[in-house]
Amino acid sequence: MDKQDLVLLIAIPLMLIGILIYTEKYDTLSTSIGQKITGFAASQEKQSNIIGSYFSNLSFRAKISYGLDDYGTIRESIGIISACTESGKHLTQCIDELNAKDKAFTWQLGCDKGAEKILYDFAEFLQNCIESDDNNCLCRKKMEIKKEDIQDFLPPTNEYSFTLTKNPSLRSIEISLPNFEGISYNINTNGLSGRFPQTYSIGYGKIDGALKFNLIFINEVLNTPAEKSSETFGPTNQITIYKKQLKDNSKAIEFVDQKDSMLIYPNGKIATDNDGKEINPKGLQDCQFKPKNIYKFCVTQNSYKVLAYDKIDGKVTERNPVIKFASYVPDLPPAPLKNLEAFDRPKAEKSVLLKWDKNNEKDTAKFRIYYADSSLKAFDAKISTEELRKNKNIISKEIDANAIEVNSPIKLDGCEFDFLNKKCLFPADIENNKIYYSPFFNAYVYSLNVPEDKKGYDISVTAVDKNNNEINNIDASQKLPIVENIQSTDDLPPNSENLVILKLQQIYEPISKKITFNFWEKPVNSIDGSPLNDFNNYKVYYLKYNSLAQGEKSNEINKILGYELKGLKFLANVNYEQQGQPFLIDISATNPESGNTYFFVIAAADINGNPKEEQFKVKELGANVLQLTVP
Repeated sequence: MDKQDLVLLIAIPLMLIGILIYTEKYDTLSTSIGQKITGFAASQEKQSNIIGSYFSNLSFRAKISYGLDDYGTIRESIGIISACTESGKHLTQCIDELNAKDKAFTWQLGCDKGAEKILYDFAEFLQNCIESDDNNCLCRKKMEIKKEDIQDFLPPTNEYSFTLTKNPSLRSIEISLPNFEGISYNINTNGLSGRFPQTYSIGYGKIDGALKFNLIFINEVLNTPAEKSSETFGPTNQITIYKKQLKDNSKAIEFVDQKDSMLIYPNGKIATDNDGKEINPKGLQDCQFKPKNIYKFCVTQNSYKVLAYDKIDGKVTERNPVIKFASYVPDLPPAPLKNLEAFDRPKAEKSVLLKWDKNNEKDTAKFRIYYADSSLKAFDAKISTEELRKNKNIISKEIDANAIEVNSPIKLDGCEFDFLNKKCLFPADIENNKIYYSPFFNAYVYSLNVPEDKKGYDISVTAVDKNNNEINNIDASQKLPIVENIQSTDDLPPNSENLVILKLQQIYEPISKKITFNFWEKPVNSIDGSPLNDFNNYKVYYLKYNSLAQGEKSNEINKILGYELKGLKFLANVNYEQQGQPFLIDISATNPESGNTYFFVIAAADINGNPKEEQFKVKELGANVLQLTVP
């Protein structure tokens, strides 16, 4: 069969499917429409560019009379899809347009179910990690297979267990499902060393319904088979692989489990580098997978049905033929993001807010943020995004595109701090390291931590699709959007809760006209609960009333809690001395008289002058309102 034809061999519907996956790119099928498919080759041809094979044995078979005309239609449709993607549209959009136009067929991507889906999901991740050009990095994958994709296919145990068999001579690993002939996947290890699991199991718990998986490793170091023991990762929902370059420049992969600031091997030992030092995962970047433009398709013939028995559901019923195959399709990366903006995050430190318009590509899987010290002018050179990720002066970070939807307008230049819950309301919550989508703006919002305050940063954000396609920053239509010299200002004040030993009535000396307060603990945290490292002193504010009844005092305290500091009168700066020691405040300048009621607010301040009087209300600081009635 011509290599410019379907990349993965097409099988007769409802029969055995054999799939070959090639590395090279192919011309669109529209250029070879004249060639007619006359049969199916189930045997694998010898090809140096084959990177893996995948075999799927369908659960039902039927001998049917089925013409090959549909294959010609499918080939033409692949040409239409390819032309559509080459015009700048993304594959999912092109498929939607084709389905809307041609009702005879229904096209789907990634339509494998049950054991096939689980096997392919794991095998594709492992193959991608092996093929990544990066070293000393982490491959991570959260197992997020939807229950509805496999629940109808689960065995009575509610769990699939796959066997991994390593073939050293062929430098490959075969993943297969025991007692289910035909479901397997061969992974090319490219000569990488490493300890691979012997069993991979995944399923949903009968009681809690939660997705879980286990990787079981056999300890081969011991002398006799009787001494061999197994080690297990799981149950968990994330696979982590440490990919490293050895001293002899060969490469290896190691399955690990991340616990806080450590990586743990299956035997419980802490992972180390080539020099025997413990590895801190926070210092490792994620391995970048190579973009692939090979897509698996399922095409359902809507106008024809065949009566067939399926051992999965145990029924004889009419079923539509489904043709499974895969093909190379040009896949452009998501377009450059529009209207990227950056703001200093209010009432925070070392933090900026990013905002960009929602993009139209349905296959966007994540966003990638790049930022660097503005003085380095790191984005000025004509440099690709791949080189940007390797530039030590540029920090890159990836965030999942699954955003939290906020149905109210987000005001990014101001917020009210919720002292009880230690977060700022915009009026919606915007927490660090989480992405939000606002339909009001039709835009995404993300809070990014930066290394330093008062330093300018150049920042860019790109969209990355499910195949890791990203704009290259070289072509004119694929230039990075950049915001320059964005600075974070430290306007996060200290916690002002319980600064003094509270009493309903403060000690007042009529002769000296001084009030005595007693120090409590020096503040050690900021209002958001983060450690405080820049405490300076206390600021004392007050309000004076001629006289107030007891009930009026309570009402007034509630009002004062909602006042901004600028609505109070500044009285004095007080330096902290020692816990339990008194400090005296002279109020003679306020002309105190018998019966006058005073309310005092004492706020902790840092070396940057926070809290700014025009920014914060008393309640945002956690400060208490103290009262005095002049005798």
